[in-house]
Amino acid sequence: MRVLVTGGTGGVGRRLVARLLDRGDEALVLSRDAARARAWLDPRVTILEGDPSREGAWQEVVPTCDGVVHLAAHSIWGRRWSAAEKERIRTSRVEATGRVAEAVAAAPRVALVSASAVGQYYGAHGDEPLDDDAAPADTFIASICADWERACAPAVDAGARVSYARIGVVLSSALDKMTGPFRWFLGGAPGSGEQWVPWVDPRDLAEMLLFALACPEMRGPFNAVGPEPVRMRELARALGSALDRPAWVPVPELAVRLALGEVACMVLSGARARPVKLERLGFRHAHGDLDGALRDALAAP
Repeated sequence: MRVLVTGGTGGVGRRLVARLLDRGDEALVLSRDAARARAWLDPRVTILEGDPSREGAWQEVVPTCDGVVHLAAHSIWGRRWSAAEKERIRTSRVEATGRVAEAVAAAPRVALVSASAVGQYYGAHGDEPLDDDAAPADTFIASICADWERACAPAVDAGARVSYARIGVVLSSALDKMTGPFRWFLGGAPGSGEQWVPWVDPRDLAEMLLFALACPEMRGPFNAVGPEPVRMRELARALGSALDRPAWVPVPELAVRLALGEVACMVLSGARARPVKLERLGFRHAHGDLDGALRDALAAP
């Protein structure tokens, strides 16, 4: 396959590009900074310089591809959600996805897999099990996710096969934020610890994206998560065990809200989401054990 990836220099994108190359596929990466992308990526990767939120020569390359995986988006974790930051979050998702969808619409034989997010879309649902057809929450970030997915409409209307990967908590990214306190023997679950965490191993996530590209029955949303979500306290205990540290210092909800502001909702609530559609279509997790996945992630360079 010849596959164009946006967001290809991020953690998920780099792993996906590496898997494409391992399989003998051709990988192209769209980046705003071609020099930076070249420093990060394998020399076999074709770099296209451009901004997915703006029209450009990169759109003319899309019809030459078999598939597009659209991962580029402004991080929700960078800073507090001021009005300006909320607009950046929305623009990076909705406008960029619309441009990518327009390019795919010009060649509807091209399959499109566009990123979305489980926790951002579903919001807090308590213990309710959620499959891929659950409704979005009534929150700022959920409304952005819904608009993010709807921005694929030009490609859908043109008859292209489009799917939305509602990505769970990627362990490699979560560890970047969680390991510091544990190493100082101050690790623990934020808030009540009862919130569900629909985690996913980054290796399995890359395979899910490739599966969605290739599977002719895959259309619409799918939960890109591990086989079983865990509660936050279970994740904290598993991480403490992997680091040989205790997980005995819970972080009070008030402290989390004071530190993160509105972003705290992403930590203090969760969704009990399962990969129903993926499993029904035949996907099998290779890294579905949380303890083993955490140890592998901590050992990775």
